[in-house]
Amino acid sequence: MSYCRFGKDSDVYMYMHVLGHIDCCGCSISQDGLSVALYSKTDALFHLVEHIIAGDAVLPRALSRLLNEIREERKVNNGNES
Repeated sequence: MSYCRFGKDSDVYMYMHVLGHIDCCGCSISQDGLSVALYSKTDALFHLVEHIIAGDAVLPRALSRLLNEIREERKVNNGNES
């Protein structure tokens, strides 16, 4: 499932790749305009912020979903699983 897709409200297409990394497909802020592989959800979150700074439209729910997933992973890793 994607975090966000190209559309009228989004200039970014980011999804979890089958190889385990998060892919920013057709990334407008990459040097070559191709995909960017991100190896943590924190890196993906910061990458979305870079898109916002560059003036790209990013769905707020993509940011929220990444933040929630990061929080959940930290709870599990810290032994605070609910």
